Amino acid sequence: MKKTPIAIAVVGVLAVAYVGSSWYIGTKIEKMVDTQITRLNTRLASEFALNGIDSPPYIEKASYERGIFSSEARYLVGIRGQEETLTLHDAISHGPLPWAALSHGMFAPALAFSQTTVDTNDPKATKLKTYFGDKEPFIGYTRIGFGDSITFDWSISPFKHTADDVTIDFAGLSLAGTASTDGQEWDAKGGSAGLKVVAPQEANPFQLAFGKMDFTAKTQRSAFEIGVGESSLSVDGIAIENIDGDTDRNILVKRIEVKSGVALEGKNAFNANAIYTVNGITVGQQQFGDVVLDARINRLDGAALQGLSKTYEELMDSGKLRNITDPAEILSMPGVQENLIGLLKQAPQLLVTLNATNAAGQSAIELAVDTAAPANPARPGPEILQRIHATLTLDKNMVADAYQRFLVLDGASPEAAKQTVDETLPATLESLVEEGALSLADNGKYTGYVTFEKGSLVINGEEVPPFMIPLLLGMLASGIDTPDFSQNSAPELEEFRFEEEQVEPAQP
Repeated sequence: MKKTPIAIAVVGVLAVAYVGSSWYIGTKIEKMVDTQITRLNTRLASEFALNGIDSPPYIEKASYERGIFSSEARYLVGIRGQEETLTLHDAISHGPLPWAALSHGMFAPALAFSQTTVDTNDPKATKLKTYFGDKEPFIGYTRIGFGDSITFDWSISPFKHTADDVTIDFAGLSLAGTASTDGQEWDAKGGSAGLKVVAPQEANPFQLAFGKMDFTAKTQRSAFEIGVGESSLSVDGIAIENIDGDTDRNILVKRIEVKSGVALEGKNAFNANAIYTVNGITVGQQQFGDVVLDARINRLDGAALQGLSKTYEELMDSGKLRNITDPAEILSMPGVQENLIGLLKQAPQLLVTLNATNAAGQSAIELAVDTAAPANPARPGPEILQRIHATLTLDKNMVADAYQRFLVLDGASPEAAKQTVDETLPATLESLVEEGALSLADNGKYTGYVTFEKGSLVINGEEVPPFMIPLLLGMLASGIDTPDFSQNSAPELEEFRFEEEQVEPAQP
């Protein structure tokens, strides 16, 4: 029995099946593109509206030509209210085995593989050649898997261009990694080797530059469909030179770094944190050191966080946030207020620390806010605020050094600035100690703390009389100098009391 006809038949069936599946996948991809474009435009419009911008960027499908094994799409990218647009060309290879992916070392079956570039037929592509030459201004490779996963490798090419005596030297930008189609899972990294802009001025040219920039993000879906993980962004060598031709106002920052993360605590709560670090701050010839802000919030209720996230997504996708003129209006929208109150179910805690360091020393501010679950979720009361504690630590040498540098920047000579600091700062600190606002610790640092707990306010160990708390808050709000608020000072507060009106008895 000859097997050749059988083999031919099997090959024929497989070929027909492949063609059919490839055609079907092509129709599915087109629907996916339409859905994602609509959703992206709605979200962009909502995000920009919340920030008071009524001209958001947008993307729209200009054309879509679907074939059996591949499709071609063209998108217009622009800004609402402006006529100019840029056309992108998307060459899409259909799965289950997109041939274009093979040249990029991707051999696994996939829904599609696309290569996105600037459309050469767009008149602006000619203008872009003056910047990028023969290089593609933008090229993006995207693989869409069957398991709702996306692999991407996108980049903007480097260029150097001068127009109207303004020179832009850009080292390019790249972003690559994997992500889930819903955005909950990310494993990506990218960055740039730098940017420099030089503009002419009467004397010294204005310059704006930064060096190496790195970005990383790695998150995964956890309980309550919440993404947990970490991300970071760092930029080295930020420089703004010759502002208005004044070299004494040059601003240099050695490094800026932002790290953030979300982690699951137990089974029902989440912790979130963000750390902002600015190293090597220099203005003119004055070095101001480093600043670190560390903000953390612990024990956010998972169910409420999930509800708030879903509500936000629904509001974004529906476009209901577009017409918001006052952000407070969001609180009245269904699902927002109840989920915000629900976040208190696990008694979350807010911790904030600000550290400033220079060559002379270090000073810090620490804030801790403890909360409690509301007794009545429908009507939360003051019981949700359990305790607020703030601590200030001042290093006299550090404060003196920073104060002197600010005076020099303001035009004083180094000698005059030092004399001003020596004559005023010690007396100011001692005055604050005498008034009870600060105390001098054994290590030579000045400290002060404020605690508000269960309706009681304590400043540096001295409890403020309850009837004085509203007056204190009013004075702080209006900027009036506050008196000594210790218990022993109550007899001295006659000036704040109203004298009783004397009423003469009526004559018979």
